[in-house]
Formats: sequence, C-alpha cells, structure tokens
Amino acid sequence: MKGETANDSSSLLRHSEDSGKDEVPAPENIQDVTMGPEEDEILDPCDKESEVLRNVQVGPTKTHRVIYPLDALTSEEAQKWFPQAFAYLDVELGPEYMDFLVTWIDFERLHNWEKNGGRLEKAGRPKELTTWISEGRYLPCCKGPDVTGGFVEHFPDDMCSWWTFLQSSSSVEGGASIEQWSRLDKHGINGWFSIIAAMKWWGEGLKGTSGDSLRNGTERWLAMVKVMTTALKSLKK
Repeated sequence: MKGETANDSSSLLRHSEDSGKDEVPAPENIQDVTMGPEEDEILDPCDKESEVLRNVQVGPTKTHRVIYPLDALTSEEAQKWFPQAFAYLDVELGPEYMDFLVTWIDFERLHNWEKNGGRLEKAGRPKELTTWISEGRYLPCCKGPDVTGGFVEHFPDDMCSWWTFLQSSSSVEGGASIEQWSRLDKHGINGWFSIIAAMKWWGEGLKGTSGDSLRNGTERWLAMVKVMTTALKSLKK
C-alpha cells in the first residue's frame, strides 16, 4: 500500500531454535488481495435470445427448460394468450423438445405475438386435440388427454397422419418453398401451439413405457420433433 514500507520476504518466516524449521505465520496474518471482475458491458436482454438459450451448457443434473421471452412481457397482444400457452408447453422433455419450443417462440415473435393467426386444418386431426380445444385447453375446464394406458399405441399414428395431411407432398429437406407450406403457416392460439401440445402429450406418454416400446417410441418421437422443428424454421425465413 502506498506510504508503507514493504516487509522483507524473510520476515514471513520465523526460525524456530527448538525445531530448526521455518514456521509459516497463520493465514489470517496475510492479507488476501483479490481483484474484482471488470464491469460487464450492458446488453439488451432480448438480443439474440434464442441463440443464448440453445447454447446454454446443461449439466447432467440440470433440466432442459426455456426462459420466458422478455419481450412478450411488454406485449399487449401476447398477454391475450401467450402466458397460458407457454406455461402449458413448458415441460421437461429433453433438448430436442426445448429447441422445438424455442423455435416456436421465435415464430410467434415474428408475428408480433398475435393471438389470431389463422387455424390449422381440422381434417384428420386427432380426436384428443379436438376435445382439448373444445373444452378450453386449460384447467380447471379441461384436464387434457389421459396419456397413460394405450395412449402411445394409437396417438402417434393419428398424429403422423394429420401431419402428413398438413404438410405438402415435398419435404422440407427437399427444398419446399414457403408457399408449399401454407397449411402450416398458422400462428397464434389456433396454430402451431396445437401441434406442440400434441407432441408434448406424445412425449409424456412415453414415460410410462419401457423396454423396446420406450426405445422405439422415443426414436419415432424424436424423429418427428426434428422434422417439425425443421418445418417451423423454414416458415420463419
């Protein structure tokens, strides 16, 4: 410290005549000087939000959950429907589902969180989705489908059939244009929200299976989540 004479380094050691060894003074006698971190640059909390969420390093004891989008908090349009929708979909189903959810958030943000952004076709829609919508979607009016028992024995086939109807004859990987995906370009409460809700039920239903049923069912579910995420990303372009 300025104005003080530094002690000679030899003063940190005291010679013991009895033992002939040098003794180190107690730790409390040594001042610990730690430099504080430099002040971080203040950034816009919404800047590149989706990239940050996807790049979070998740440890084995952590869950794959998504942070509520900050810009939706100040949107009057979002307040009409998005908080309830987000809370309903925000469950732990692994990193692939998390990426699907983040992509959906980006899609709704692109449309300024509008509640009424068209309606997905009803033809071929799983009956569980129809009941869920007609009963009001949320508790206490609607409990949602029972995903136990034989749910995962029939629902995946019903969901895949509806998805086939909604998509064009050309796959996204094959270079389909946005115009070819007009049936899927629906945002708001009657759009992709219903698709992700259905995939949530499917994923939760798999938790009650085991063995080959769990392994094969999970592979099929993950493949569908990947295809749907790719389609949704294409609609954002």
